[in-house]
Amino acid sequence: MVAETKFENVSLLYFCEGEYISEEFILSVKNRIKRLTIGRSLSDMSSILDNIDVDVLLLDINPGRIPAEVLNAFLIKMKSKKEDLSVIIVTKPSEFADNLTEADFVVSRDVNPEQLKRLVELC
Repeated sequence: MVAETKFENVSLLYFCEGEYISEEFILSVKNRIKRLTIGRSLSDMSSILDNIDVDVLLLDINPGRIPAEVLNAFLIKMKSKKEDLSVIIVTKPSEFADNLTEADFVVSRDVNPEQLKRLVELC
């Protein structure tokens, strides 16, 4: 029961720069969390974090969309703005996924909405 309460108090920022797994999760939780903000592109992330309180960033991204080194540098910058920001990246198995070092969790396999919910709760 404690985990449910914690989940209900989460402010989630979601970006989909891929077509992988997280859409079903977002649809299943959109009315069960404190706040859901959906970003249109990664370039929006900085201004969103400046203006909205966000606990968890969920990024659904295809390998090749952005180099892992660039995304890592970007995440470092975002975490310096908000030190307690937790980052979950959902992607396909790849070298890109293996090189993502600045996310709290990198999911590079099929995952169901309940498993993503548990990751958000861990953050």
